[in-house]
Amino acid sequence: MQKINNKITAISLLNYIYIITTILWLPIQKTFLQFDGKARTLFFLTIIVMIVNGQYNSFRKFAFSRPAVIWLIWCIYAIINATVQGYSVDLPMGYYFVLKILSPYVIMVTASYEFSKNENRFLKSMLGTFVIYSIIGFYFMDNFYIAMQEGRSANNTLGNLLALNTVFISFYAALLCNNKVISINAFYLFLAFAGTIITLSATRKAFGAVVIIYAFYLFSQIKPTLSNVIKYLIIFIIIYIGIDFIINNTYIGERFTKIEESSEMLSDTDNPFLKMLGDRVFFYITGWDVFTNNPLCGIGLSNFGVYTKTNIVIHTEYIVQLCECGIVGTFLYVLFYSSIISNIFKYHKSLSLEKSSRMIVFSAILAILFISLTAWTYDFPFYFAVIGTVIGYTKKQNTIFPKQA
Repeated sequence: MQKINNKITAISLLNYIYIITTILWLPIQKTFLQFDGKARTLFFLTIIVMIVNGQYNSFRKFAFSRPAVIWLIWCIYAIINATVQGYSVDLPMGYYFVLKILSPYVIMVTASYEFSKNENRFLKSMLGTFVIYSIIGFYFMDNFYIAMQEGRSANNTLGNLLALNTVFISFYAALLCNNKVISINAFYLFLAFAGTIITLSATRKAFGAVVIIYAFYLFSQIKPTLSNVIKYLIIFIIIYIGIDFIINNTYIGERFTKIEESSEMLSDTDNPFLKMLGDRVFFYITGWDVFTNNPLCGIGLSNFGVYTKTNIVIHTEYIVQLCECGIVGTFLYVLFYSSIISNIFKYHKSLSLEKSSRMIVFSAILAILFISLTAWTYDFPFYFAVIGTVIGYTKKQNTIFPKQA
């Protein structure tokens, strides 16, 4: 088993500063440090982290591990494809390629690298980072949907990003609880904190994602005894009552009930999947038409608004891949996630602790894939910090349970 390194080196300190600064950049910049709107700080930090870490073989093992190298190929392809198809983003091209395409890759690799050096230190740092993000977004900024309901400006908000970041508080708290670093009571406090913010933020996909993570956490802790069956049955009954209350008494519940109504306004389809997507059904229908006209390489990242003359961004990762990246990009995207999921379940004869961890990290990937139904994810670093955590876990599994010759 790999020896835990408790001493934080200068390189690790740089990496932590980079990951935490990148995740917290938007809420901090909108509240306390309103400067550097073009994110030059993150641009140069990304390049510095790549150069400084790239000289070490231990880092390169993560940078060129199978999932990471697949995503790197996707990044290179996306940059070339966007250049060939036409560039339509307000940012200078170099800034866009580094900040929106390469930065998530660097965050992912750096996160997996730091996880491997000291798992619990990294998990605690990420939990703290997402808690700080949620506190700033909830207590120091306006609530997007409340502002919209009251007819006020919703400019000083994080929109859906507040709830989507908050989802992963439950993920990191679950892993730390599983590792016996925090107590079960502390886990439920973090879960309640996340659930409250998500409910008040009225973000449906975040609500579904946190339910996925919590359900898998429960499954990871279950042992087949009568007392456990009764205990978790009671928990699920309480959850059901809680969800029923939320649906009937909160704004997020009101938004859930409007999903089918929204889809019917945009399409007369009888497809139950499309009905479930609400107002996002537009992207699936229009995006599919665009894809069938440009199947191989799509129309290039961020070109949907220009191509369709709608000036809007695709709010589903799956249609981003099909419509803007084509069959080539979609293949790499599917290969990337397939590789991660395959690695999670690669080692079957593991300790009970590792079995429970496996369920929790798998839930994070499922949560991201669920969110991707109605949101794009490829250019948000916080998703890739989570994915990097999962890759770090699978690399740890490789160390503990190497392949038999």
